[in-house]
Amino acid sequence: MPQSLRNEITSTLLTNKCPELVFAIVMYKRQIISIVRPKQYAVTPADLHLLMNYVQTGSTRGHGEKWAPCCLPDFNDGGYLYIHDSYLSDTVDVSLVLITNEREQHMTIIECKQRIMDQLVEQRTMEKLESVLASPFTCSDTKIPHLLHFIYKSKSSQQLVSPDLTVPYNSEDDRKQLHAKYCLVHDKLHHSDQKISIYYDKDARESVVGYLMSNSEIYCTFSPFVSRPVALNYIDKLLKWIRREENRFFILGSGVY
Repeated sequence: MPQSLRNEITSTLLTNKCPELVFAIVMYKRQIISIVRPKQYAVTPADLHLLMNYVQTGSTRGHGEKWAPCCLPDFNDGGYLYIHDSYLSDTVDVSLVLITNEREQHMTIIECKQRIMDQLVEQRTMEKLESVLASPFTCSDTKIPHLLHFIYKSKSSQQLVSPDLTVPYNSEDDRKQLHAKYCLVHDKLHHSDQKISIYYDKDARESVVGYLMSNSEIYCTFSPFVSRPVALNYIDKLLKWIRREENRFFILGSGVY
């Protein structure tokens, strides 16, 4: 997503926040688009995963809104926060999650939500967002030959990026097999008796490479004709491409107030 659009969404959240708000998050499916928080609070990746599961499995999926208590253990394992969850679009799964620690502030949070939605519509931000989400990036955008898929993780930000799954991973079974292969390579790198930073695995279907670095790790799938030296050369080019595009892929700074 263009950094300018992400900044526009973050600015809207900051402009319309209320004093009772702890976190404001805009997410698309299981991807964080923007997050706003007070400077004295932070939300960890583990708590974000809980929030994503809550939103994706909630009864408001696609329509309506929900107000419910939720425990985020890393934030406070001895109490509850209160979450207002609503969807911003009828056509894409973009949700607005507003979180407070005050149970009686339901109506205040609803008013905050309405101000945010009104500004997003007035600025035509939602139109721009829907247009961007309608065209997710794929491996072809990288211009890396024979690249079928990859997962890149930044250790410093604890954020991931991966392209949409396309041919030859069209079916659910194909995707499960790819996931299993990534798990195998991940296990070899992280739980091997011998410390290694690169693992290459090849069969008749694909070549999969895992590469651990000091500040990141990457898992790449290529066609089965790609040898280890060639794969490593392609990975070097891919890493340079990701770094050029990092403002597009990662939240490099949350909206702090």
